[in-house]
Amino acid sequence: MNSHSLLSAARSCAIFPYRSMRYRPFRGNWFPRSLFRKWRNLHLVTDVIVCIVDHFEPTRRNGEEAAAASVRDWCTDYAQQVNGIYDSHGRLPQHTWFYRAEYPNLGCIKELSRYCYDGYGELEFHLHHGHDNHDSFSKKLADGLEFFNSYGAMLTAEDTPQQRFAYIAGNWSLDNGSGDPSKSGCNTEISALRDAGCYCDFTFPAIGSKAQPRMSNSIYYATDTPSPKSYDLGTAVEVGKDPSGDLMIFQGPCGFNHRTVWFEDAAVESYSPISRERLNAWASPHVHVQGRPEWLFIKLHCHGMQSKELWCKPQVRQMFEWMKEEWHTDNRRLHFVNAREAYNIAKAAEAGKQGDPADYVNFEIAQPANRLIHCQSPWQLLQFSNTQLKLSLDSGPATTLMAGNLVLQFHDHSPRPRMVEMQLSHNEVVTIRVDSRAGALHTHDGTYQHLEPGVIHTIDTPTTWK
Repeated sequence: MNSHSLLSAARSCAIFPYRSMRYRPFRGNWFPRSLFRKWRNLHLVTDVIVCIVDHFEPTRRNGEEAAAASVRDWCTDYAQQVNGIYDSHGRLPQHTWFYRAEYPNLGCIKELSRYCYDGYGELEFHLHHGHDNHDSFSKKLADGLEFFNSYGAMLTAEDTPQQRFAYIAGNWSLDNGSGDPSKSGCNTEISALRDAGCYCDFTFPAIGSKAQPRMSNSIYYATDTPSPKSYDLGTAVEVGKDPSGDLMIFQGPCGFNHRTVWFEDAAVESYSPISRERLNAWASPHVHVQGRPEWLFIKLHCHGMQSKELWCKPQVRQMFEWMKEEWHTDNRRLHFVNAREAYNIAKAAEAGKQGDPADYVNFEIAQPANRLIHCQSPWQLLQFSNTQLKLSLDSGPATTLMAGNLVLQFHDHSPRPRMVEMQLSHNEVVTIRVDSRAGALHTHDGTYQHLEPGVIHTIDTPTTWK
Protein backbone atom coordinates (compact mmCIF):
# COMPACT_ATOMS: atom_id res chain seq x y z
CA MET A 1 0.00 0.00 0.00
CA ASN A 2 1.50 3.37 -1.04
CA SER A 3 1.58 6.50 1.08
CA HIS A 4 -1.44 7.99 -0.66
CA SER A 5 -3.53 4.88 0.07
CA LEU A 6 -2.37 4.87 3.69
CA LEU A 7 -3.31 8.52 4.08
CA SER A 8 -6.72 7.90 2.51
CA ALA A 9 -7.35 4.91 4.78
CA ALA A 10 -6.31 6.89 7.85
CA ARG A 11 -8.68 9.70 6.90
CA SER A 12 -11.54 7.24 6.33
CA CYS A 13 -10.95 5.68 9.75
CA ALA A 14 -10.93 9.09 11.38
CA ILE A 15 -14.30 10.12 9.95
CA PHE A 16 -15.95 6.69 10.30
CA PRO A 17 -17.64 7.55 13.65
CA TYR A 18 -19.05 10.78 12.21
CA ARG A 19 -20.33 9.06 9.05
CA SER A 20 -21.87 6.28 11.12
CA MET A 21 -23.77 8.74 13.30
CA ARG A 22 -24.96 10.70 10.29
CA TYR A 23 -25.92 7.86 7.91
CA ARG A 24 -26.72 5.18 10.52
CA PRO A 25 -25.62 2.22 8.36
CA PHE A 26 -26.37 -0.38 11.04
CA ARG A 27 -30.13 0.28 11.01
CA GLY A 28 -32.11 -2.86 10.37
CA ASN A 29 -29.63 -4.95 12.39
CA TRP A 30 -28.31 -6.57 9.22
CA PHE A 31 -24.58 -6.27 9.87
CA PRO A 32 -24.04 -8.83 12.68
CA ARG A 33 -25.86 -11.49 10.70
CA SER A 34 -23.79 -10.74 7.59
CA LEU A 35 -20.58 -11.52 9.50
CA PHE A 36 -21.63 -15.14 9.98
CA ARG A 37 -22.34 -15.98 6.36
CA LYS A 38 -20.70 -19.10 5.03
CA TRP A 39 -17.35 -18.76 3.28
CA ARG A 40 -17.78 -17.44 -0.25
CA ASN A 41 -16.56 -19.94 -2.83
CA LEU A 42 -15.90 -17.46 -5.61
CA HIS A 43 -13.49 -19.89 -7.24
CA LEU A 44 -16.54 -21.97 -8.20
CA VAL A 45 -18.11 -19.14 -10.22
CA THR A 46 -18.47 -19.85 -13.94
CA ASP A 47 -21.10 -17.21 -14.77
CA VAL A 48 -21.44 -13.61 -13.59
CA ILE A 49 -24.97 -12.28 -14.06
CA VAL A 50 -25.22 -8.48 -13.92
CA CYS A 51 -28.59 -6.79 -13.42
CA ILE A 52 -29.09 -2.99 -13.26
CA VAL A 53 -32.27 -1.77 -11.55
CA ASP A 54 -33.06 1.93 -11.88
CA HIS A 55 -35.42 3.87 -9.61
CA PHE A 56 -36.42 5.92 -12.65
CA GLU A 57 -38.04 9.17 -11.57
CA PRO A 58 -38.43 11.93 -14.18
CA THR A 59 -39.50 15.21 -12.64
CA ARG A 60 -42.94 16.68 -13.26
CA ARG A 61 -41.72 20.17 -12.36
CA ASN A 62 -41.62 21.52 -15.93
CA GLY A 63 -44.69 19.78 -17.34
CA GLU A 64 -45.43 16.51 -19.09
CA GLU A 65 -43.85 17.33 -22.46
CA ALA A 66 -40.61 18.44 -20.82
CA ALA A 67 -40.56 15.26 -18.73
CA ALA A 68 -41.00 13.08 -21.82
CA ALA A 69 -38.26 15.03 -23.60
CA SER A 70 -35.93 14.51 -20.64
CA VAL A 71 -36.55 10.76 -20.80
CA ARG A 72 -35.90 10.73 -24.55
CA ASP A 73 -32.65 12.64 -24.07
CA TRP A 74 -31.58 10.32 -21.26
CA CYS A 75 -32.20 7.21 -23.35
CA THR A 76 -30.43 8.66 -26.38
CA ASP A 77 -27.36 9.61 -24.38
CA TYR A 78 -27.29 6.32 -22.48
CA ALA A 79 -27.59 4.28 -25.68
CA GLN A 80 -24.65 6.14 -27.18
CA GLN A 81 -22.52 5.12 -24.21
CA VAL A 82 -23.38 1.40 -24.21
CA ASN A 83 -23.63 0.73 -27.93
CA GLY A 84 -20.94 -1.69 -29.03
CA ILE A 85 -20.48 -3.27 -25.58
CA TYR A 86 -21.60 -6.90 -25.49
CA ASP A 87 -21.61 -9.74 -22.99
CA SER A 88 -20.50 -13.30 -23.67
CA HIS A 89 -23.60 -13.90 -25.80
CA GLY A 90 -23.48 -10.66 -27.77
CA ARG A 91 -26.11 -8.80 -25.72
CA LEU A 92 -26.01 -5.13 -24.87
CA PRO A 93 -26.03 -4.08 -21.19
CA GLN A 94 -29.60 -4.46 -19.96
CA HIS A 95 -31.25 -1.65 -18.01
CA THR A 96 -34.43 -2.13 -16.00
CA TRP A 97 -36.34 1.12 -15.65
CA PHE A 98 -38.51 0.88 -12.54
CA TYR A 99 -40.71 3.82 -13.47
CA ARG A 100 -42.55 5.67 -10.70
CA ALA A 101 -46.22 4.87 -11.18
CA GLU A 102 -47.46 7.87 -9.19
CA TYR A 103 -46.49 10.02 -12.20
CA PRO A 104 -48.48 8.43 -15.08
CA ASN A 105 -46.97 10.31 -18.00
CA LEU A 106 -47.70 8.37 -21.20
CA GLY A 107 -45.04 10.32 -23.08
CA CYS A 108 -42.36 8.99 -20.73
CA ILE A 109 -43.59 5.42 -21.10
CA LYS A 110 -43.71 5.71 -24.89
CA GLU A 111 -40.06 6.80 -24.97
CA LEU A 112 -38.93 4.02 -22.63
CA SER A 113 -40.94 1.41 -24.52
CA ARG A 114 -39.13 2.31 -27.73
CA TYR A 115 -35.81 1.50 -26.07
CA CYS A 116 -37.26 -1.73 -24.68
CA TYR A 117 -38.21 -2.65 -28.25
CA ASP A 118 -34.72 -1.76 -29.44
CA GLY A 119 -33.18 -4.19 -26.95
CA TYR A 120 -31.79 -1.96 -24.17
CA GLY A 121 -33.88 -3.28 -21.29
CA GLU A 122 -37.35 -3.51 -19.79
CA LEU A 123 -39.87 -1.47 -17.80
CA GLU A 124 -41.01 -2.41 -14.29
CA PHE A 125 -43.08 -1.00 -11.39
CA HIS A 126 -41.85 1.59 -8.87
CA LEU A 127 -44.19 3.39 -6.48
CA HIS A 128 -43.98 6.06 -3.80
CA HIS A 129 -47.10 6.05 -1.67
CA GLY A 130 -48.28 6.55 1.88
CA HIS A 131 -51.12 6.23 4.40
CA ASP A 132 -52.45 3.19 2.56
CA ASN A 133 -54.21 0.02 3.63
CA HIS A 134 -54.45 -3.25 1.72
CA ASP A 135 -57.34 -2.12 -0.47
CA SER A 136 -55.99 1.33 -1.33
CA PHE A 137 -52.53 -0.06 -2.09
CA SER A 138 -54.05 -2.78 -4.30
CA LYS A 139 -56.02 -0.09 -6.15
CA LYS A 140 -52.80 1.84 -6.85
CA LEU A 141 -51.20 -1.31 -8.22
CA ALA A 142 -54.18 -1.98 -10.49
CA ASP A 143 -54.24 1.61 -11.76
CA GLY A 144 -50.50 1.52 -12.36
CA LEU A 145 -50.70 -1.71 -14.33
CA GLU A 146 -53.46 -0.32 -16.54
CA PHE A 147 -51.21 2.66 -17.26
CA PHE A 148 -48.13 0.54 -18.02
CA ASN A 149 -50.07 -1.98 -20.12
CA SER A 150 -51.17 0.81 -22.48
CA TYR A 151 -47.73 0.64 -24.10
CA GLY A 152 -47.20 -3.10 -23.75
CA ALA A 153 -45.19 -3.02 -20.52
CA MET A 154 -45.72 -5.65 -17.79
CA LEU A 155 -48.02 -7.64 -20.06
CA THR A 156 -46.62 -10.98 -21.19
CA ALA A 157 -46.45 -11.77 -24.89
CA GLU A 158 -48.27 -15.10 -24.88
CA ASP A 159 -51.53 -16.67 -26.00
CA THR A 160 -53.36 -15.26 -22.97
CA PRO A 161 -51.38 -12.16 -21.93
CA GLN A 162 -50.87 -11.81 -18.17
CA GLN A 163 -50.05 -8.84 -15.97
CA ARG A 164 -46.68 -9.76 -14.43
CA PHE A 165 -44.21 -7.32 -12.95
CA ALA A 166 -41.23 -6.76 -10.69
CA TYR A 167 -41.39 -4.11 -7.98
CA ILE A 168 -39.23 -1.58 -6.15
CA ALA A 169 -40.73 0.20 -3.15
CA GLY A 170 -40.44 3.97 -3.06
CA ASN A 171 -38.37 5.26 -0.14
CA TRP A 172 -37.30 1.62 0.38
CA SER A 173 -40.44 1.18 2.48
CA LEU A 174 -41.68 -2.22 1.35
CA ASP A 175 -44.45 -3.63 3.54
CA ASN A 176 -44.40 -0.55 5.79
CA GLY A 177 -40.85 -1.57 6.68
CA SER A 178 -39.59 1.93 7.42
CA GLY A 179 -42.11 2.35 10.23
CA ASP A 180 -43.31 5.62 8.70
CA PRO A 181 -46.94 5.43 7.50
CA SER A 182 -46.38 8.40 5.18
CA LYS A 183 -44.07 6.14 3.15
CA SER A 184 -46.38 3.12 3.04
CA GLY A 185 -48.87 2.44 5.84
CA CYS A 186 -49.79 -0.99 4.47
CA ASN A 187 -48.59 -3.99 6.49
CA THR A 188 -49.75 -6.48 3.86
CA GLU A 189 -47.96 -5.22 0.77
CA ILE A 190 -46.33 -8.60 0.17
CA SER A 191 -49.63 -10.39 -0.41
CA ALA A 192 -51.12 -7.43 -2.29
CA LEU A 193 -48.17 -7.48 -4.68
CA ARG A 194 -48.42 -11.24 -5.12
CA ASP A 195 -52.15 -11.04 -5.90
CA ALA A 196 -51.59 -8.24 -8.42
CA GLY A 197 -49.11 -10.32 -10.44
CA CYS A 198 -45.79 -9.28 -8.92
CA TYR A 199 -43.24 -12.07 -9.20
CA CYS A 200 -40.30 -10.49 -7.35
CA ASP A 201 -39.18 -7.49 -5.30
CA PHE A 202 -35.86 -5.78 -6.13
CA THR A 203 -35.83 -3.04 -3.46
CA PHE A 204 -32.86 -4.06 -1.32
CA PRO A 205 -30.24 -3.41 0.00
CA ALA A 206 -31.25 -0.17 1.70
CA ILE A 207 -28.36 0.51 4.06
CA GLY A 208 -29.14 3.42 6.37
CA SER A 209 -32.89 2.81 6.30
CA LYS A 210 -34.95 1.08 8.98
CA ALA A 211 -36.47 -0.87 6.10
CA GLN A 212 -33.21 -2.78 5.52
CA PRO A 213 -33.89 -6.46 6.34
CA ARG A 214 -31.72 -8.51 8.66
CA MET A 215 -31.32 -11.02 5.85
CA SER A 216 -28.76 -9.67 3.38
CA ASN A 217 -26.87 -10.79 0.27
CA SER A 218 -29.61 -13.31 -0.41
CA ILE A 219 -32.30 -14.43 -2.81
CA TYR A 220 -35.18 -15.64 -0.66
CA TYR A 221 -38.92 -15.91 -0.18
CA ALA A 222 -40.84 -13.67 2.20
CA THR A 223 -44.12 -14.76 3.79
CA ASP A 224 -46.62 -12.01 4.55
CA THR A 225 -47.87 -11.43 8.09
CA PRO A 226 -50.20 -8.82 9.63
CA SER A 227 -47.11 -7.08 11.03
CA PRO A 228 -44.89 -4.70 9.06
CA LYS A 229 -41.58 -5.74 7.51
CA SER A 230 -42.64 -9.33 6.84
CA TYR A 231 -39.58 -9.72 4.62
CA ASP A 232 -37.10 -9.18 7.49
CA LEU A 233 -36.23 -12.88 7.38
CA GLY A 234 -37.25 -15.57 4.94
CA THR A 235 -36.49 -18.89 3.29
CA ALA A 236 -33.57 -19.01 0.87
CA VAL A 237 -34.26 -20.00 -2.73
CA GLU A 238 -32.51 -23.35 -3.06
CA VAL A 239 -31.87 -25.90 -5.77
CA GLY A 240 -34.40 -28.71 -5.66
CA LYS A 241 -36.68 -27.11 -3.06
CA ASP A 242 -40.24 -25.97 -3.67
CA PRO A 243 -41.02 -22.24 -3.32
CA SER A 244 -41.88 -21.35 0.27
CA GLY A 245 -43.53 -17.98 0.77
CA ASP A 246 -45.51 -15.25 -0.94
CA LEU A 247 -42.89 -13.26 -2.84
CA MET A 248 -39.27 -13.62 -3.89
CA ILE A 249 -36.90 -10.96 -2.53
CA PHE A 250 -33.93 -10.45 -4.85
CA GLN A 251 -31.12 -8.57 -3.13
CA GLY A 252 -28.00 -6.88 -4.37
CA PRO A 253 -24.61 -7.18 -2.64
CA CYS A 254 -23.73 -5.22 0.48
CA GLY A 255 -21.08 -5.35 3.17
CA PHE A 256 -18.15 -3.58 4.75
CA ASN A 257 -15.43 -2.52 2.32
CA HIS A 258 -12.07 -2.54 4.09
CA ARG A 259 -10.44 -0.53 1.32
CA THR A 260 -12.78 2.43 1.74
CA VAL A 261 -13.49 1.83 5.45
CA TRP A 262 -17.17 2.18 4.61
CA PHE A 263 -20.14 0.13 3.48
CA GLU A 264 -20.72 -1.10 -0.05
CA ASP A 265 -24.39 -1.10 -1.03
CA ALA A 266 -24.14 -1.59 -4.83
CA ALA A 267 -25.44 1.93 -5.52
CA VAL A 268 -24.07 3.40 -8.74
CA GLU A 269 -24.85 7.08 -8.33
CA SER A 270 -23.22 10.45 -8.87
CA TYR A 271 -22.37 10.48 -5.16
CA SER A 272 -21.08 6.88 -5.31
CA PRO A 273 -18.75 6.89 -8.32
CA ILE A 274 -17.59 3.88 -10.28
CA SER A 275 -14.16 2.38 -9.73
CA ARG A 276 -12.62 -0.88 -10.83
CA GLU A 277 -12.04 -1.86 -7.20
CA ARG A 278 -15.79 -1.86 -6.58
CA LEU A 279 -16.25 -4.82 -8.92
CA ASN A 280 -14.58 -7.06 -6.36
CA ALA A 281 -16.74 -5.59 -3.59
CA TRP A 282 -19.84 -6.44 -5.65
CA ALA A 283 -18.68 -10.00 -6.30
CA SER A 284 -17.36 -10.82 -2.82
CA PRO A 285 -20.74 -11.30 -1.07
CA HIS A 286 -21.40 -14.08 -3.61
CA VAL A 287 -25.15 -13.60 -4.02
CA HIS A 288 -26.50 -16.84 -5.51
CA VAL A 289 -29.23 -19.45 -5.33
CA GLN A 290 -28.31 -21.95 -2.63
CA GLY A 291 -26.84 -25.05 -4.25
CA ARG A 292 -25.86 -23.22 -7.45
CA PRO A 293 -22.74 -21.25 -6.38
CA GLU A 294 -21.36 -21.17 -9.92
CA TRP A 295 -24.03 -18.64 -10.96
CA LEU A 296 -23.12 -15.32 -9.31
CA PHE A 297 -25.73 -12.54 -9.34
CA ILE A 298 -24.67 -8.90 -9.10
CA LYS A 299 -27.67 -6.57 -8.83
CA LEU A 300 -26.74 -2.89 -8.91
CA HIS A 301 -29.17 -0.04 -8.31
CA CYS A 302 -29.30 3.62 -9.23
CA HIS A 303 -31.48 6.69 -9.71
CA GLY A 304 -30.68 7.20 -13.35
CA MET A 305 -32.41 10.54 -13.88
CA GLN A 306 -30.83 12.11 -10.81
CA SER A 307 -27.45 10.60 -11.72
CA LYS A 308 -27.58 11.42 -15.41
CA GLU A 309 -24.08 12.88 -15.24
CA LEU A 310 -22.85 9.36 -14.55
CA TRP A 311 -25.22 7.11 -16.48
CA CYS A 312 -25.15 9.15 -19.68
CA LYS A 313 -21.41 9.82 -19.68
CA PRO A 314 -18.29 7.78 -20.50
CA GLN A 315 -17.97 6.58 -16.87
CA VAL A 316 -20.77 4.07 -17.40
CA ARG A 317 -19.15 2.72 -20.55
CA GLN A 318 -15.93 2.31 -18.59
CA MET A 319 -17.80 0.31 -15.94
CA PHE A 320 -19.10 -2.16 -18.50
CA GLU A 321 -15.69 -2.41 -20.13
CA TRP A 322 -14.17 -3.29 -16.76
CA MET A 323 -16.85 -5.94 -16.29
CA LYS A 324 -15.90 -7.49 -19.62
CA GLU A 325 -12.23 -7.50 -18.71
CA GLU A 326 -12.87 -9.06 -15.30
CA TRP A 327 -15.69 -11.48 -16.01
CA HIS A 328 -15.68 -12.29 -19.73
CA THR A 329 -12.69 -14.62 -19.64
CA ASP A 330 -11.60 -18.07 -20.76
CA ASN A 331 -13.24 -19.72 -17.75
CA ARG A 332 -16.11 -17.31 -17.03
CA ARG A 333 -19.09 -15.95 -18.92
CA LEU A 334 -20.56 -12.48 -18.42
CA HIS A 335 -24.33 -12.05 -18.75
CA PHE A 336 -26.17 -8.73 -18.98
CA VAL A 337 -29.78 -9.32 -17.88
CA ASN A 338 -32.82 -7.32 -16.85
CA ALA A 339 -34.80 -7.91 -13.65
CA ARG A 340 -37.25 -10.36 -15.21
CA GLU A 341 -34.44 -12.41 -16.69
CA ALA A 342 -32.53 -12.47 -13.40
CA TYR A 343 -35.65 -13.82 -11.71
CA ASN A 344 -36.13 -16.44 -14.43
CA ILE A 345 -32.53 -17.63 -14.08
CA ALA A 346 -32.96 -17.90 -10.30
CA LYS A 347 -36.14 -19.94 -10.80
CA ALA A 348 -34.32 -22.18 -13.27
CA ALA A 349 -31.59 -22.79 -10.69
CA GLU A 350 -34.25 -23.60 -8.10
CA ALA A 351 -35.71 -26.14 -10.54
CA GLY A 352 -32.33 -27.84 -10.84
CA LYS A 353 -31.28 -26.42 -14.20
CA GLN A 354 -27.57 -26.00 -14.81
CA GLY A 355 -25.14 -25.09 -17.56
CA ASP A 356 -25.47 -21.73 -19.33
CA PRO A 357 -27.84 -19.30 -17.53
CA ALA A 358 -28.56 -17.58 -20.85
CA ASP A 359 -30.69 -20.59 -21.77
CA TYR A 360 -33.18 -19.67 -19.04
CA VAL A 361 -33.83 -15.93 -19.43
CA ASN A 362 -37.48 -16.69 -20.32
CA PHE A 363 -37.80 -19.74 -18.08
CA GLU A 364 -41.00 -18.80 -16.23
CA ILE A 365 -42.11 -15.25 -17.08
CA ALA A 366 -42.47 -14.56 -20.80
CA GLN A 367 -41.16 -11.42 -22.45
CA PRO A 368 -43.35 -8.33 -22.11
CA ALA A 369 -45.20 -7.24 -25.23
CA ASN A 370 -43.19 -4.04 -25.63
CA ARG A 371 -40.02 -6.05 -26.23
CA LEU A 372 -41.62 -7.33 -29.45
CA ILE A 373 -43.97 -4.53 -30.50
CA HIS A 374 -43.78 -0.74 -30.40
CA CYS A 375 -46.42 1.80 -31.28
CA GLN A 376 -46.47 5.59 -31.13
CA SER A 377 -49.94 5.62 -29.58
CA PRO A 378 -51.44 3.52 -26.77
CA TRP A 379 -52.28 -0.06 -27.68
CA GLN A 380 -53.44 -3.30 -26.11
CA LEU A 381 -52.10 -6.79 -26.76
CA LEU A 382 -54.95 -9.29 -27.12
CA GLN A 383 -53.11 -12.43 -28.19
CA PHE A 384 -49.58 -13.56 -28.99
CA SER A 385 -48.68 -17.11 -29.96
CA ASN A 386 -46.51 -19.02 -32.42
CA THR A 387 -49.20 -18.58 -35.06
CA GLN A 388 -51.06 -15.35 -34.33
CA LEU A 389 -50.64 -11.80 -33.08
CA LYS A 390 -53.72 -9.72 -32.33
CA LEU A 391 -53.81 -6.21 -30.88
CA SER A 392 -55.89 -3.06 -30.82
CA LEU A 393 -54.69 0.51 -31.25
CA ASP A 394 -56.37 3.50 -29.67
CA SER A 395 -58.45 5.73 -31.89
CA GLY A 396 -57.00 9.11 -32.68
CA PRO A 397 -54.16 10.62 -34.71
CA ALA A 398 -52.07 8.91 -37.35
CA THR A 399 -49.65 6.46 -35.85
CA THR A 400 -46.91 3.93 -36.58
CA LEU A 401 -46.73 0.34 -35.36
CA MET A 402 -43.49 -1.66 -35.44
CA ALA A 403 -43.45 -5.44 -35.12
CA GLY A 404 -40.54 -7.59 -36.20
CA ASN A 405 -39.08 -5.65 -39.09
CA LEU A 406 -42.50 -4.52 -40.27
CA VAL A 407 -43.58 -0.90 -40.02
CA LEU A 408 -47.34 -0.35 -40.24
CA GLN A 409 -48.40 3.25 -40.80
CA PHE A 410 -51.88 4.72 -40.41
CA HIS A 411 -52.21 8.12 -42.04
CA ASP A 412 -55.83 8.71 -41.13
CA HIS A 413 -57.60 9.80 -37.96
CA SER A 414 -59.66 6.69 -37.30
CA PRO A 415 -62.74 7.36 -35.13
CA ARG A 416 -62.53 3.94 -33.47
CA PRO A 417 -59.87 1.53 -32.25
CA ARG A 418 -57.92 -0.18 -35.00
CA MET A 419 -57.67 -3.97 -34.84
CA VAL A 420 -54.54 -5.56 -36.28
CA GLU A 421 -54.14 -9.31 -36.79
CA MET A 422 -51.00 -11.04 -38.07
CA GLN A 423 -50.63 -14.70 -38.95
CA LEU A 424 -47.23 -16.19 -38.15
CA SER A 425 -45.52 -19.30 -39.48
CA HIS A 426 -42.07 -20.56 -38.52
CA ASN A 427 -41.30 -17.24 -36.84
CA GLU A 428 -42.30 -15.23 -39.91
CA VAL A 429 -45.23 -12.86 -40.48
CA VAL A 430 -47.07 -14.19 -43.54
CA THR A 431 -50.43 -12.36 -43.55
CA ILE A 432 -51.85 -9.21 -42.00
CA ARG A 433 -55.39 -7.90 -41.61
CA VAL A 434 -56.33 -4.38 -40.52
CA ASP A 435 -59.87 -3.73 -39.29
CA SER A 436 -60.04 0.03 -39.81
CA ARG A 437 -59.35 2.57 -42.50
CA ALA A 438 -56.56 1.97 -44.95
CA GLY A 439 -52.93 1.85 -43.92
CA ALA A 440 -49.54 1.23 -45.44
CA LEU A 441 -47.08 -1.54 -44.67
CA HIS A 442 -43.33 -1.07 -44.97
CA THR A 443 -40.46 -3.45 -44.30
CA HIS A 444 -36.90 -2.51 -43.48
CA ASP A 445 -35.74 -3.71 -46.90
CA GLY A 446 -37.89 -1.09 -48.62
CA THR A 447 -40.92 -3.21 -49.54
CA TYR A 448 -44.24 -1.28 -49.56
CA GLN A 449 -47.83 -2.54 -49.54
CA HIS A 450 -51.10 -0.62 -49.37
CA LEU A 451 -53.55 -2.16 -46.88
CA GLU A 452 -57.30 -2.05 -47.48
CA PRO A 453 -59.54 -2.28 -44.41
CA GLY A 454 -60.96 -5.71 -43.65
CA VAL A 455 -58.85 -7.48 -46.28
CA ILE A 456 -56.34 -10.24 -45.45
CA HIS A 457 -53.07 -9.26 -47.11
CA THR A 458 -50.31 -11.72 -47.86
CA ILE A 459 -46.90 -10.27 -47.05
CA ASP A 460 -44.99 -10.00 -50.33
CA THR A 461 -41.68 -10.54 -48.56
CA PRO A 462 -42.14 -12.80 -45.48
CA THR A 463 -40.39 -11.12 -42.58
CA THR A 464 -38.59 -12.80 -39.73
CA TRP A 465 -39.98 -11.92 -36.32
CA LYS A 466 -37.74 -9.89 -34.04
